[in-house]
Amino acid sequence: MFTITRLNILTPRIMYNIHDEGGVATYAQMDAMCHAAGVDLQKLASDIGADPFRLPFLWIYGRKDSTVSVMGSNIYPEDLEQCLYDEPELAALTHSFCLQLQEEPGGSVRPLFSFEVRSPINDELQRMFDERIVDRLRSLNADFREAMQEYKETVTPVIKLYSMGSGPFAGDTAKIKQTRILKAHGGSIMGSRSLRS
Repeated sequence: MFTITRLNILTPRIMYNIHDEGGVATYAQMDAMCHAAGVDLQKLASDIGADPFRLPFLWIYGRKDSTVSVMGSNIYPEDLEQCLYDEPELAALTHSFCLQLQEEPGGSVRPLFSFEVRSPINDELQRMFDERIVDRLRSLNADFREAMQEYKETVTPVIKLYSMGSGPFAGDTAKIKQTRILKAHGGSIMGSRSLRS
């Protein structure tokens, strides 16, 4: 929870919930977790010539309101839904979709959009989704557009196509509206929502 008290804000937000997901750990807790993972905080500090402050650790890693956030760009399920509606050819093929973050080998994250499609998946269909969804999202979402200019490789979404009832959509055929929590690699939970187009 944050309180914004700048004088140039017409209506200050008191106890404003920014819906970020994260946590706090004492220095001792973080030291114990790092030690269990084979990392020595004291050695890390001495390797860079620093004397560590024994302050608590604070981290933020995403949103808890079905929003995917990467490099300051918030991508909402409604954004992806609008991208589909703006592309009638893709919308006609799409049964449902979901979004989440994909962790890359170096620890960075990228948006991951998964689409359940009614037609056979081939290279041409993949290319259509890759190009059109990213173009539509760029024109629709100003944060995404700005982030693409500065951090294109990190922000460009991974788009995966699945045939009906496969991948993250397995077992959804009887549902009218799907809500799912997808578990990311490493055990962190990323909230994501899937809607029928």
